[in-house]
Amino acid sequence: MRCMVISLVVVFSGCQKSGSIELDTGLSNVVDSGTTDSYDTGTLDTGVTLHDPIASFVLDEVTSGSTFALTWVTLAGDTLEFGATAFSSTAEVGVLEVYLPIPPAEEMIPTDPDSSWSLALYVPSIHQDLDGDGTVNDLEPIHGVGEYWLFFSNLSIPDYGVEYGWNALKVGEDLFLAPFDVPLQENLHPNDSITIHGSVTSEQGGIGDSRMAALPVTLFMGLPVAELLFDENLEDAWTVTVESAPPIDHFEDSVDLNSLYAVEYLVVYHDDNSNSSYDLTDEILTGVCREGRSMSLAYLGAPRDLAGSVSYAFQGMSPGWYAMESWVETDGTEKSEFISSPESLMYEVGEPCWLDKD
Repeated sequence: MRCMVISLVVVFSGCQKSGSIELDTGLSNVVDSGTTDSYDTGTLDTGVTLHDPIASFVLDEVTSGSTFALTWVTLAGDTLEFGATAFSSTAEVGVLEVYLPIPPAEEMIPTDPDSSWSLALYVPSIHQDLDGDGTVNDLEPIHGVGEYWLFFSNLSIPDYGVEYGWNALKVGEDLFLAPFDVPLQENLHPNDSITIHGSVTSEQGGIGDSRMAALPVTLFMGLPVAELLFDENLEDAWTVTVESAPPIDHFEDSVDLNSLYAVEYLVVYHDDNSNSSYDLTDEILTGVCREGRSMSLAYLGAPRDLAGSVSYAFQGMSPGWYAMESWVETDGTEKSEFISSPESLMYEVGEPCWLDKD
């Protein structure tokens, strides 16, 4: 028998196990010698239509007007590739039953080049079907991606609890289960508000009558910015609250994230021309810090496609605001880290931790 490891990129890896293990194709019993697979798995009847549900998903939160979809997925090298939508339905709170025939042969993918074990794998999602075609298209908002995926197996493998036919798996773990009442949550809603607070350290001098602002990186790239998200007089005990996504002129494009993102430097500056607004000619006095790390705000835009949404979901990320701490290692390497709940931490104005904005 072969050991199967399913990770975020759905990687199948082989290992040998001695002895004789009985496998059930659902049609007839065959034997895996532990070294070769020389058996016939049988022919899939693609004309079969099932009248009973083959799976069900439990939806406990649903955005009005959204659509549930099962999209075929396969692995090309280390990259997930998504194909046709096998099933779609109006998404509503409650139990949603899924009806599917046996997958066509072209959707059955071998788990290993030397194995007769093949799978057809489908990722469940909830999205806003803007064009009404029932499929998940690029740039359509995706509200949730399931951590449990549906798959059809051409073999029954008792050691893993895999049955011939339809099963569910928890991606990233060797956890297989019957495909009924599988949980599916909307886990990709953007967080468009953020709050951090702190104080001015007693060591910092010459900071009176200063202002605090959130300055987008694009401003220092020479690009025009119509408005700032935050720009207020600095208080000894201060709070920064942002309750909206950044304007479009604050965003940059990220190839790695396959989405837009915005970074806002938190700075204290001297209002040289007394116009109660930051200008490029104003002097930046210091940054906002915690334990020697410079603080910025980062906004991650929504992924553009299903692949990006899967990546966000399985990294525990959502679109929206994060606090971002940056620092320099002793070897000169710059590092950054996201803080998802910055309101529970205290930040200071006055520590010497301001990274060069260039």
